[in-house]
Amino acid sequence: MKNNSLKLMTLFLCLVFSALIFPKDTLALSSPSAPTDLTASAKSSSEIYLDWDTESGATSYYVYRAKTSSGTYTKIATTTSSQYTDSDLSEDTAYYYKVVSVNSAGTSTYSAKTYATTDDDDDDDDSDLSAPKDLTATAEGSDEIELDWDSVSGAESYEVYRS
Repeated sequence: MKNNSLKLMTLFLCLVFSALIFPKDTLALSSPSAPTDLTASAKSSSEIYLDWDTESGATSYYVYRAKTSSGTYTKIATTTSSQYTDSDLSEDTAYYYKVVSVNSAGTSTYSAKTYATTDDDDDDDDSDLSAPKDLTATAEGSDEIELDWDSVSGAESYEVYRS
């Protein structure tokens, strides 16, 4: 009887000791799923913005880049966010990306690949443009607002934001 009590006490102490050494958040049950909805868009002639859906169970993400779709993908960043801006890139150049989800159990498979082409430096001449003037907003109904402003010389398009 004494021997069984000793075995039971040893097992109990091992379990308590394990719980203290390995906190719950470090013992992930399985590797996370691969990131989904990865998109890439050029921000300028030297930056590409990446965005993807957050994966449940992921504690960070590895971002990989290649210069061709079937090229060698090199890890360029580790981030805890589901967004990343790749900078110091060459102008008018295509870059291909994949992302991997990471947790303490391991890494996911690669996401679907995506790509974007940095802007041509000649296209970045909008620094000379000023903001539109005389902006007016007129309610056209319960679910429609008409916006009007003075055109800006040299502007090819306008971006409208709302909050």
